[in-house]
Amino acid sequence: MTKKRAMMLGLDGADPMVIKRMIGEGKLPHFKAFLEQGAAHESLGMLGVNPTVTPPNWASMATGNWPRTHGVTDFFSHTLGDQLDMFQMNWDSRLVASEMIWEAFERGGKKSVMLNYCESWPPRVEGTKNIFIDGTSATPFQRDLVDFQKVAEFSVDEGKIRYFPHYVDITDVGDCIVYSDQLEAMATEGKKAEFEASGKATKSGATMAGFSSRPGVELIKTDYPEVTNTPPPIKFPTNVVIDSMKDAGGEAASLAASSDVIYSPFKLAENWKGEVPAGAMEGTIIMNSGLERRYVLISASNGKDYDTVQVFGKKDMATLLGTAVNGDNPWSDFIFDKFTINEEKKTVAYRIRILDIDPKGQKAKIFIAQGLNMESEAYFYPREILEEFWSKVGPVASMASYGRYEEQADQVTMESFAEIYEWHKRATDFLLKEKMPDWDLFYLHIHGVDSVNHWYISESIPGGHPEWERIKKDCMERIYEISDDLIGYYMQYLDDNTTLIITSDHGAIPHAPGYHNPGLGEMAAITPKVMMELGLCEVYRNEKGKLKIDWSKTVAVAQRSAHVYINLKGRDPEGIVEPEDYEKTVQDVISKLYSYRDPKTGDRIISFCLTREEMEAIGMGGPRCGDIFFQVTHNYCMEHSNCMSHVTNYDHSLLCLCMMAGGDVKKGVTLHRPVRLVDIAPTISYLCEAPMPQDVEGSIIYQAINRQY
Repeated sequence: MTKKRAMMLGLDGADPMVIKRMIGEGKLPHFKAFLEQGAAHESLGMLGVNPTVTPPNWASMATGNWPRTHGVTDFFSHTLGDQLDMFQMNWDSRLVASEMIWEAFERGGKKSVMLNYCESWPPRVEGTKNIFIDGTSATPFQRDLVDFQKVAEFSVDEGKIRYFPHYVDITDVGDCIVYSDQLEAMATEGKKAEFEASGKATKSGATMAGFSSRPGVELIKTDYPEVTNTPPPIKFPTNVVIDSMKDAGGEAASLAASSDVIYSPFKLAENWKGEVPAGAMEGTIIMNSGLERRYVLISASNGKDYDTVQVFGKKDMATLLGTAVNGDNPWSDFIFDKFTINEEKKTVAYRIRILDIDPKGQKAKIFIAQGLNMESEAYFYPREILEEFWSKVGPVASMASYGRYEEQADQVTMESFAEIYEWHKRATDFLLKEKMPDWDLFYLHIHGVDSVNHWYISESIPGGHPEWERIKKDCMERIYEISDDLIGYYMQYLDDNTTLIITSDHGAIPHAPGYHNPGLGEMAAITPKVMMELGLCEVYRNEKGKLKIDWSKTVAVAQRSAHVYINLKGRDPEGIVEPEDYEKTVQDVISKLYSYRDPKTGDRIISFCLTREEMEAIGMGGPRCGDIFFQVTHNYCMEHSNCMSHVTNYDHSLLCLCMMAGGDVKKGVTLHRPVRLVDIAPTISYLCEAPMPQDVEGSIIYQAINRQY
C-alpha cells in the first residue's frame, strides 16, 4: 500500500485577506502556485475558535476539538477556584485535555515530527518514537535565550564606558508574555533570594494607558494532572501569581522595542597581544548582563576606509570570536562565546550587525543579538539528536527588535525574521531527510507574521503613522514575502502521496487612528481600569507603593483576553459575592459592560457578552473559562484575541488561513462550504489513513478531497 503523509505548516498570525490581495498584486508567487495546485475557500480562510489567540487555536488544530473540550481557553490558563490572580502557562501539552493528532498517529503505528509546534511540548507518550523540537515559545528555544539584545556606540568623543540595561525581564520577547522561567533558572542553591532582592523579577519598561497586571513574578509549586509520562528531567514553568496593578499591559509590551545600550570610548588600539591591523580603533562592550567584557577592533580592510568590526574575548588577536564587514551583508556569522550562567561557563551563540561606521574611524554603531545557550538540553526529544542537530542546523536567530518605526531598525528586524525562516528550512531538511525519512506527519509552527502584526499593523494604515506607506511595504508586506519564500521551499515535498496544508491560528486587524483599548481584555493580565470605572473593582497601594487589587471590595475582574470573573464566595479564595446573588451579579456586570463608552471617542467598547451557559454555544465553557465571555468591537481589539474570527478592519481580517494541496486533494478547487479550524485534524487523519484523535469534533473537508465517499 502506498504510504500517505501530511505536513501542516502553521504561519502564526497570517491573514488570508492580506495573502489574497498580495497574490492578486503578483507579490506572492509561491502562494499563487500552491493555490493553483490545490483547494481553498474563496476567501482562503477558515473560521477559528475563541478567543482568537495562539494556544487555543493551535490546540484545536492538533485535536480537532473546541476549547471547551481540550481545555485551552486563552493565552494563559486559569482554573475556577484558584485565586483569581493565578495563571498557568498555556504553551504546555500537559494542560491539553484531549488526545493530539501525533498521539493518534502513533497509536496507528505512524511517525511524526513536531517543529516548535505550540502545545506539543513536553511529549506526553512514554517511550514515544516521535521527534519534538521545542514548542514552548514564539521562536524555538526562546526560553534558552541569555543576556539581552544590545546597541553599542563607539566614539572618539566618549570619555568612559556607559552601560544602560533595558530594565525589562530578559525573556519578555515573545507574544505579549512575561515568563517566570528566569526566576526558576536563578533559583539555584543560595541564589534565589539574591535574585529576588535584586528586583529583576519585577522590573518592567512598558507602559499602558490602563492598568494591568503581569505574570512572571512569583513561582508557585503545583501538581499537574496525571495526563502524561514525560521523559525526565523536563523543566517547564509552573503556576505564576501576577503582580496586581503593574502599569504594563500586553498591548504596550508588544509594541515596545528595547535593548541594552552601551557607549564606549573609541581610540587607537594599544597593548594588544599579536599583530593588530594598521590604524585599528578599539572599544569595549559589556555582555551577559554586566558579567562579561568583550573587546572590539574596528579596522579598514582596504587600508583606507574603516569597514570591519571584530569581537575578541581578550585584548589578544588569538581570541577572535567573530567578524562583521560593512556592505551587502553587514551581519557576522554566529559567534560562539562562553558566558557564566548559574556559576558555570556555557557556550552561547549570538550575532552582531554593523549599523553605522564612519569611514574615517571616528565612530561606529553595532547591534548585538540575544545569545542562545547552546548547552541546554531542555527542549529536545529525543535528547540524543541534540549535538548532531546543532552541528548540522546551527543556532536559531532571535527576533531583533531594538527600535521601531525607523527605517534601519525595521530593516534589521525583518532581516532577523528572514534568518529565522531560513533556520526552519535547515531544521526541516535535517529532521525529515536525515533523522526520520519515513515520517508520516509533520507539524510546524513559525511565528513571524504575528509579531510583525503586533508591532506594525496599526501604523501601516493611512493616518496610523507619518511613514505608514513605508511601514506597510517594508514590514507588513515584507513578512508575507519572507513567508512566500518559505512556502516555495516546502513545495518540494508536494507529490501524489504527500499533502501540505498551510494554516494560521488567526489574522490581525488594526485599530483606527486615535483609537486605543482603554484597559479591558489583555491576554496575560488582569485589566482593572474599566472595571474600576464601572464600580466593580477597587485598588490600593501597598507599603512599596505598588497598586494592588483590593479583593475585599472587588465584585468582578476582567482577566486574560476575554473573561470576567465574579469574585464568588465559596469558590474564589477571597470571594465576597454571595452564591445566591451570583446570577443577578452576572447580569448586572453584563449590563454595565454594555453601557460602557470609550471616554475619548464615545464609542461602545463591548461587542457582546455571554454567560457560562451561553458560551457553550461557541465551544467555550468549563473550568478554565470565566463567568462571562466578552468580545470587544473592532477598533478596540488588541490586533487579535478579543474579536471574533470573522471580524475585519481596514482590509485586514481575523480569519485563519487554510490552503491545501498534494496527495488526494483536488486541484484548482474553490470551496463554498465554510471551513473551520477544528476540521484540520480529522481531514489530515483521513488523508493519511490514520486514526483520528479520540475526542475529535470537527469534520473531514470532503469537498476538497479527490476520493469516493
